[in-house]
Order: sequence, then C-alpha cells, then structure tokens
Amino acid sequence: MNDSLILQAALLTGIASVFLNVAGAELKKQGFIDWGKLSTHLTLVFITLASLRLFYLLITHDFQNVYVASYTSRDLPLFYRISAFWAGQEGSLLLWVWLISILSSVVILGEKPGNDGQFMAYASGMLGAITVGFLYIIVTSSNPFKRLDFIPLDGNGLNPLLQDPGMILHPPVLFLGYAGMAVPFAFAIAGVIMRREWIRDARRWLIFAWAALSMGNIIGAWWAFHVLGWGGYWGWDPVENSSLLPWLTASALLHSVMVEEREGRMRAWNFILITVTFLLVLYGTFLTRSGILQSVHAFANSGLGGILISFLILIMAASLRLFIRRWDYLRGDPVRIELSRPGLILLTAILLLVSGGTIIIGSFYPLLLELIHGYQQMVQPGYYNTLNVPVALALLLLLGLCPYIRWRRYTFDELKGKIMIPALASITAVILGFLTGVRDPIGVSSILVCTLAFTTHLREFYEASGSGDGKSLSNLWHAIERDHRRFGGYIVHIALIVMVIGVAGSSLYEKRDTFTIQPGSAHEIEDYTIKYLGTEPIQRENGIYYCAIVDIYKNGRFIDRGVPNLFYSFRFDETYQHVYIHSTLPEDLYIIYQGFEKGYALFEVRVIPLVSLIWWGGILLLIGAIVAMIPDKRRDDNAS
Repeated sequence: MNDSLILQAALLTGIASVFLNVAGAELKKQGFIDWGKLSTHLTLVFITLASLRLFYLLITHDFQNVYVASYTSRDLPLFYRISAFWAGQEGSLLLWVWLISILSSVVILGEKPGNDGQFMAYASGMLGAITVGFLYIIVTSSNPFKRLDFIPLDGNGLNPLLQDPGMILHPPVLFLGYAGMAVPFAFAIAGVIMRREWIRDARRWLIFAWAALSMGNIIGAWWAFHVLGWGGYWGWDPVENSSLLPWLTASALLHSVMVEEREGRMRAWNFILITVTFLLVLYGTFLTRSGILQSVHAFANSGLGGILISFLILIMAASLRLFIRRWDYLRGDPVRIELSRPGLILLTAILLLVSGGTIIIGSFYPLLLELIHGYQQMVQPGYYNTLNVPVALALLLLLGLCPYIRWRRYTFDELKGKIMIPALASITAVILGFLTGVRDPIGVSSILVCTLAFTTHLREFYEASGSGDGKSLSNLWHAIERDHRRFGGYIVHIALIVMVIGVAGSSLYEKRDTFTIQPGSAHEIEDYTIKYLGTEPIQRENGIYYCAIVDIYKNGRFIDRGVPNLFYSFRFDETYQHVYIHSTLPEDLYIIYQGFEKGYALFEVRVIPLVSLIWWGGILLLIGAIVAMIPDKRRDDNAS
C-alpha cells in the first residue's frame, strides 16, 4: 500500500477547498462555498486516515517504515510508541496539519445559521491555504511514509529523555495552540478583506489558542524541571523562546481586541498583532526544523529551512499587501497612554511587545555572531532576566490597577481612594517580608506589586459577592454567570500572580549544595538531613540503573526514602540522570545523583522555594481561560 497517496489526496482536496471557498466568496456563489466546505471536510478525512495509518505503523512495529525505525523499538512501551508520532520532524508536521484541519472543520460546523457565508468562506479559504502549505512541505520534503528496501530486526528506539509523560502532553498541547492561532488569523484576514468586524467571531478561538499555548509552555517547563536534571524550568534556549514569543503577542492582542470591540479603535494595531502572532508561530516552526541554531529542542538540519522561510515570507507579504490596500478601513482614532482602560491596555501591549523584542534580539544574536565571526555563542540567561524582570514588574503594577480603571479617563485623585487598601496591604507585606529576611530589591518589588495586584483582584470578587450582610457565594456565582469574560480574566490574572510568586521565590532564594558522601553518612542542607545508604545497580533489558538510596529527614523527622539514579542506556550508549523530587507547597527538595567513585557518591541537592506555585498557577490559569470562553448570555443577547 502506498500510504503517500493518502497525503497527496489530502493535498488535492485542500487545493480544491482554497479555490472553491475563495471563488465562492469573490463571486458570491453559495454553491461554490458549499463545495468548498465539503472539500475542507474531505481534506480532514484524508489527513485523519494518514494519521491513523502512521499510528498503526508505530504500534505494530513496521520497521520498514523509516520513521517507525527511527523513533521506536520492540521494547518501547505502547504509550511511548504512540507519542513517537510527534517525536520526529515528519510526524510533528503531520500532527500540526491534522490539528489545523480538525479546527478548520470545527469552524465550519460551528457556523451559526444566518451568519455571513462570504466571511466564513474567506476564513475557510485562508485556513485551507495554511493547510495546503504544510501538506506541500510534508508531501515533497517531510514524508512520514518513506520505506526502506529491507526490514530491520529492530528500530533505533526513543531517546530516554522523551520517555516521559511530558512527551505525551507537551508537544500536542503546544501544537494545538499553534494550530488554534491560525483560526483568529484567518478571521482577521476575512474581516479586513470585507471591511467588517471580526473580533466577535475570533475572540473565543483566540482565548482557546492562548490557553493551549500557555499550557504547552507550562507543561514544557514542568517536563524540563523533573527530567533534565539541572534544577531549572526555563533556560532561555532560542527554540524554547520561540514558543514564548507568540504567547506574548497573543497576550497583547487579547487585551487590545477589547478596545476595538467596544470603541472601534485599534483596528490596525489588532490586525498587525494577530499577523505577527501567527508569523511567530511559523518562525518557531522554522527555528525548530531548520537546524540553524544549536538547541536541545531543535531537529538536526533537515533542509526544510528554505521551504519554511519561503512559506513565512509569502504569508507576511500577502498580509502586508492586504494591510496597505485596506489602510483606509484600518486606520482610526489613536489610543493614548492615560488613566483609562484603553490607555492601560495600550501600555500593557507595548510592554509585552518590548519583552518580545528583547527575546528576539537575544535569539538572533547567535546568528549575527556566526555571520560576522563564523561561530555561534548563545546569549546567557542573565541578559533576558535583566531586561525582562523590570517589564514583568511593570506589568504586575498595571495588573493591580486594571480592576479600578474603567473605559473613561480618570485622574490620580480619583484613583487614590480606591487603591488605598491594596497599597496598605502591599506595604504591610513588604515589611513582613523584610522582617523574615527578604532583602533583595527584586524580591521586595515582587512582594509589593504581587500583593497589590492580588488584593485588587480579590476585592473585585469580594464586592461581587454582595453588599452588607447579603454577601454570599451564591451572589458571586451569579455575578460570574453574568460576566464570564471579566471574571475569567480576573482568575487568569490571579493565576499569573501566583506563578510570578513561584518564579521569584524559586529564582531568588534557592539553596544548593554539591558534596561527596560515603554510605551510612549524612549531609545537612537547610532543615533537611540526607542519609546516604548506598548505591544498588539494577540491570534491565535496555540498560542499567545505578540507584542511590537516601533517607530524607526534615527537622529530625523521617519524611521519605528517595531513589535518584543514573541510567546507562545500552541502545544509545549514554548515561541519563533521574532526579528525586520531594514536592510541597512551600518548597521542593531536588536531589541529583551524579555517580559513585572510590567509595564516595557525588550528589547535588537543591532546596527550591515556592516552585510548585508555578504548576498550580498553570492549573488556575486553565480554569480562568475556560471560564472566559463560556458564552455570556447578557453579551450574546446584546449582540443579537
């Protein structure tokens, strides 16, 4: 069976979808549009068949398939054989286009009766064009169905670092965010072509894609924290940064679309932001697969760089041409930085873009260095931290002001009375922090702005619960039901505050120690005592585990027995660290076993405060995004 024919059929139906949808929209022919919808669904059917076929080949050990032989082996567990679908370039691109195709069909199926068919046809045509672009790359340069002329007895296997739950979750969720961002981009293109409002149609899709991007990054950070064995969760790696960049611009867009939806301003700004966001999604795909930068996340140089950059330039040129041709529609009254909701939104968006700009400069510096001097040198994390920490603190300050600033212009005197209680709470928190040993300027500033922002948001929920003696959870629930978007946004803001506290605590106040120790001896760090009992080698079919057995005590009380270990893989001829983590809300104990020689074991131990708040904050962020996406009856009634 020539499985490549399925992908070729998908490419043909995808081309038909683009032609029929665009022709139907241009000529206002409903028949063309209906056939375009059918072609979109057929494209999904073919891509789904191709995807299911690849899953089947992975599960059944068809090692004559190059992709299966490259990323699986006979001893690989079933769920990692399934996740091998997106372990390599060919499979991850197929997942990408599969998700876009699914969302394209969902957009069509979710079209409400009486909606503007011409608008949806343009949007479907744009989604189809993106799908065709990726299908062309897969069919011509990155085919997952290539066959060997012999049948190997076994495959190469999956890198042990990828044999982790993070591998099952992180890439699909991140790709879902990437694919999801194509939908509001397509709506924006359709809206600007027709000179009509597109925000209302795109808003929930934008929140959905932003939430998926958020969770993809958070899951990736959690994966790095518990697998890579370096004690961190974000290393400012260029490819790592490439998934943060569209998140920053999408965050700016989520705020600025409110101004256009309410006042009709910032049209040009929003069109630029959604275009840049989608281009950054493509940039991340290019960076990961071109091999132009050294990164633990990047694929080897695959030859796709030229095709992907051409695709990116084509979309950028088409968007720029549309922007110029529709400038008379896009331009409008400017928004100024002032004490009003539009003014604060503009300032927030500018700060987010400044952060993104510093990251782009840092990411491109190695390429510039290679161009001038012939070698690459990565920018150190200190560069990113130095430039982005002040931006983050400024954003948190704005976060604290936003619940009190409505759409009209305010004076500072009007604002003073409202922020008095949060300001007093912030000063109190700083004093308490100082008394407990917080002296670092960044730590003090973080306490100040996080307390201010948290208090103002908490007060909004308190006031929504009623007045006087009539306060109740029932009143709060009804208030949330009446305005899901507002309170969902507040929950997301609180989640971000919680995560910033986790980042500040884990970055500024981590304690670490590296030491050698003999069996039966103990070592102390902070309130913990680590007693090393010895190392036990355990051989398995795929390698040898060198398990260090340690008993852990806190303030003299036994809390757990940990087994950090080194795994030597026969297949890859490499040694991998498996860390031990004892996680609590106040802090994580992180133990890295580095080997045993001449009767001594080498350990690195870290006590990392508040890092678990990052993961709990991520869960809260997801809840807030879901709340914000729930249809709000009051708004929908007004819209109709």
